[in-house]
Amino acid sequence: MFKPHILIVDDDPDLTDVMESVATSLGFEVAVCANLEKLQTAYRSDLVAVIIDMVLPDIDGVEVIRWLAKQGSTAGMILVSSADKKIITAGTKLIQERGLRLIGSLQKPFVPENLNALLNKARLPGTVRHRQRDVILDLEGRTPTEDELVVLFQPKINMQTLDFCAVEALARWQHPVKGLLAPCYFIPAAEADGSIDVLTDMIVRKTLQHCNQWMKAGLLLEVSINISARTLGDVTFPDRLIALLQRYEVSPAQIVLEITETWLSDEPVECLDSLTRLSLKGFRLSIDDFGTGYSSISQLSRIPFGELKIDRSFVQQAPNNRQANKILESSVQLGHHLQLKVVAEGVETKEQWNLVNRLQCDECQGFFIARPLPGDSTPAWLGRWQTMQCDMRENSGNEHKTTENSALGC
Repeated sequence: MFKPHILIVDDDPDLTDVMESVATSLGFEVAVCANLEKLQTAYRSDLVAVIIDMVLPDIDGVEVIRWLAKQGSTAGMILVSSADKKIITAGTKLIQERGLRLIGSLQKPFVPENLNALLNKARLPGTVRHRQRDVILDLEGRTPTEDELVVLFQPKINMQTLDFCAVEALARWQHPVKGLLAPCYFIPAAEADGSIDVLTDMIVRKTLQHCNQWMKAGLLLEVSINISARTLGDVTFPDRLIALLQRYEVSPAQIVLEITETWLSDEPVECLDSLTRLSLKGFRLSIDDFGTGYSSISQLSRIPFGELKIDRSFVQQAPNNRQANKILESSVQLGHHLQLKVVAEGVETKEQWNLVNRLQCDECQGFFIARPLPGDSTPAWLGRWQTMQCDMRENSGNEHKTTENSALGC
């Protein structure tokens, strides 16, 4: 009978016995090691999970994570360590940044039932990462055609006035077999094969078509568009963008270009060239996913950004995580200190809405307000929001009167 395999990387014999006992009771085949040589021998590509102690005598957990990433491991990672909680948190972040799959973490000492719960998660078939990998392999590097490319729009709300003020354009691939696919399934392939500029122009063109239609219907919205650093590296991009705006009679002042924060740590001079020209031409620049990269205040201040978007992970963890709350609060303060508009993304609950409102974020977006909408549905959504807006204003402190359908994108 086939048994799924797990690997325990730990040097504590007593605790290793406990972990091995829990794992075998769940039907796992278990291997144990505590140094690099034994790790190399015990490792196998079909591992379901790897349990890693951060503190080892001959190799530390960071080196283990790095080595597993080099092997392209698809196993789920579980950190089990007596190290400081901040180190464990850093280790879990490192696992994700290395492209590995994180199941969870436990601080020693722990009760066996908690490990049991994590190992049960490892046993779940068809994890998201496995499904994503399989779909990407099936796509064979192909990217969407113009007919297959869909642009949806997620509303953004002004936290002071509660007005529907802007949208973010979100690219999707309506694949004939796989269905509607998120950008993670096709943007990396487009960046790798050099077709990202063509794809970006398609996204911009479809976005501007809707902008033009909205303006004719009397709806003037600011629109955010995500731009790859690869595209910004092409110094002709600003001229191409301006030509498209002129074609659809859209002003640069209506367009916000979002660039992920991680790009700031190592931007080529061509990107800085493009960003400066785009700012001169009237576009506003936004730092996307702020808090996940390694930018410094000097980097933020020397590039002409006008907006800072706080990563959804901090927004969603902040109500129940003191450290995430502090990062969220300090990010808002930093943005305002640098005279940037601050946008909270990923707001999914009333509690998160109230928190970003209290911290004085300027705008927010997320499922609590609306899911991404087709362009043709956006003007009609405005009417629904105006009705909800009245309800919200009737409640002190912008308390949101919710029902089963209060997430207005339903």
